[in-house]
Amino acid sequence: MAIVKQPRIDLRLHMLFWELADRWGIVRQDGVHAPLQLTHATLSDLVAARRPTVTKALGELSQRSAVVWTGSDWLLPGEPPDELDDVGSLTIAGLT
Repeated sequence: MAIVKQPRIDLRLHMLFWELADRWGIVRQDGVHAPLQLTHATLSDLVAARRPTVTKALGELSQRSAVVWTGSDWLLPGEPPDELDDVGSLTIAGLT
């Protein structure tokens, strides 16, 4: 619920991907890989946004290299957004 309260869709998605990566992510040298097959429609349901808005926000996140679809999984090459501190702590290999 805390993620959905964020006004920016790109931030909601970035936070969501880090939460999913906390549960299912695999840490590699290039970042955290989340092996999840999620459609833009599913993502829009998860972040309470319209599908076209999610598609646009994913494009922006990809351009910033914050969240990248590799063809088989989602890559999170950077650090979790600071706003996740309000949601809870991440436990992926010491990322807190």
